[in-house]
Amino acid sequence: MRYAASDMKRCILALILVACSGSSDKEVMKPTPPDTVSVPADAAPVSEDPATTTPGDKLSAEECEQLFEHVFQIAVTKEQEALEKAKRAKATVIEEVKANMRAQLLPQCLTWTRVELKFDCYMAAMDPAGIDACDKSGA
Repeated sequence: MRYAASDMKRCILALILVACSGSSDKEVMKPTPPDTVSVPADAAPVSEDPATTTPGDKLSAEECEQLFEHVFQIAVTKEQEALEKAKRAKATVIEEVKANMRAQLLPQCLTWTRVELKFDCYMAAMDPAGIDACDKSGA
C-alpha cells in the first residue's frame, strides 16, 4: 500500500504530538491541516534550486530527515512555550491563594496560644504527613 505525501505529513505530526503530550493535564496540540499551514515571511528559504527540482520529484532521505527535524523542532518549541505559560499562570494562582489564606488565618493565629495552635509540632513537621500528625494529635 502506498501513502500520499499528505499522509506522511499527518503521520509525522501525529507522532510528534504523541511524543510531546506526556501529561493529561496539559493542553494537547492539534495538528494544523497541511492546506492551512502558512509560511512566515522570515522563514528560511528552501535549499533546493527550483531550476533543478520539479513538484513531482521524490524527496531524498536527507530531505525527509530535514522535514522531520524541522517539524519536530516547531512542535517542541510550541509545547515548551505552552508549558512555560502554564507554569507562570500556576505561580500566579498559588500567590493569590497564599495571600487570601494569609489574610484569613493571621488574625486568627494572633488569638491562639502556642499550645492551642500546636506551634512546635507544626514547625517540626517536614512533610504533609507531619502536618497531618499534628492535626490528629491531642496536645
